[in-house]
Amino acid sequence: MEVKPAGILGKYMRIICLIIGTIFLTFGCVFLFKFDDIYDYIVKSAMHFGPESEPFKAWRINDPPLILDYYFFNWTNSEDVYNKTVKPKFEQIGPYKFYEVKEKVNITWHENNTISYNYVKRYRYIESNDSRSLQDTITTINPVLLTAAYKARFTTGIQRMLSNIGFAASSLFVTKTVEELMFVGYYDTLLSFASAFTSDVPDKFGFFYKRNNSVSPDRVSMYIGQNEYFGNLLTTNFKNHSGLFEGSCGDIRGSAGEFFPLNQKPNFVEIYSPELCKYARLVYEKNVSVKGIKAYRFGSKVLFDNGTVYPSNSCFCAGECIPSGVQNVSTCRGNSPTFLSLPHFYDADPYYLSLLEGLHPEKEKHELGLSVEPTSSVILDSSLRMQINMLLQPIEGLTKFKYVPKVFVPIFFFDQTVTLSDEILDKIKLIQDLPENSTAISLGIIIFGTVFIGISIILLIFVRQKNKTAKYEINNIKKQLAEQMPLK
Repeated sequence: MEVKPAGILGKYMRIICLIIGTIFLTFGCVFLFKFDDIYDYIVKSAMHFGPESEPFKAWRINDPPLILDYYFFNWTNSEDVYNKTVKPKFEQIGPYKFYEVKEKVNITWHENNTISYNYVKRYRYIESNDSRSLQDTITTINPVLLTAAYKARFTTGIQRMLSNIGFAASSLFVTKTVEELMFVGYYDTLLSFASAFTSDVPDKFGFFYKRNNSVSPDRVSMYIGQNEYFGNLLTTNFKNHSGLFEGSCGDIRGSAGEFFPLNQKPNFVEIYSPELCKYARLVYEKNVSVKGIKAYRFGSKVLFDNGTVYPSNSCFCAGECIPSGVQNVSTCRGNSPTFLSLPHFYDADPYYLSLLEGLHPEKEKHELGLSVEPTSSVILDSSLRMQINMLLQPIEGLTKFKYVPKVFVPIFFFDQTVTLSDEILDKIKLIQDLPENSTAISLGIIIFGTVFIGISIILLIFVRQKNKTAKYEINNIKKQLAEQMPLK
């Protein structure tokens, strides 16, 4: 009878346990002591911007489309415009809901970690019970006449006489459908009159006339390298200064609105906006939680100040400093008397509300802000709101405007409130929670590896003891056999 010592199977098992244990122990120690480098690599990999990357695909075109709400202001007592004892009164009408898609086109990749592109914006009306009809009629100031008068305010002599002749057939107000005021446009006698003197006159007027589904003329360059400039604009139309405002106020700087540099600090973010005609600085307000994800909330406290509250903003005055809360953008709106503000003049100087009736600013409905995840700098949610106003003011020598009141007429505002999908938020939360759980994860991996190494040691002791016992038994058997064999 032969007894084999425990050998091959035990040897392989303890080698396998030793290898597994060593791998997990090493990985756990590396994860524990080199976690910051590993985490930085994970975040940068997730935010890598390349032709086939997820961030690029989401940036190139927003899918699904975003929902954009428009609200118009109906001037309910326009017939009393020359009555100095009656303030202009407005009522808000809306929402008029649209799908908005912004697609980047003519994309060119450059070797210096930049990308150049144009963009197309597409709007589609949403027919639903939540959206009012585009056939609603709105009474508002006549933008065509108001713009012509604003341009003619410094003319004299024959030019002023011709202006009065041209203005005579136009009404100070228009009553049009929302569809006409927005994308379809409408004919105005003043446009026909002006076309006799210049060819640079559109056939119709609408605030978004011929702008739906058209390629933006602006050629934009954006930095895509993974550093403190990630997502920042470098130039627009190959310029780094707009020329619309003096000094640093005309700088083209800040994010294009989709990305911010990684590891955002709780101070401010900057976005360059063609709609604002400038960069917008949003300042840190507070820490917030978006569906369990920690974030910084940035708001518009300094956005529309012209230096009256924050002196550094004085170069945004555009020639005349007006009370805080309204921005003069006439220089980038065809020299029309266009002024931007938050809806209902929220967070603006009380002066603006004192000139009219019917507007009621509310923080929850009218503030502008966004929430940014600190590490990845991904925008988790945003409330983008802005109001278009036009300045009506007395102009000496122009008959229709000689006795009008001075008032910043609210025309409409838009509201786009967006929160990322739960699927994306879950991924971001997983990444954000990783540092908090890193120690526990590392220790768990180390313990797991240590257990396997321990098993390997136990198997080694067990096998050696088994071999020792087996050898002892073999020797006994040999001795017994020897005793039992007859001597020759």
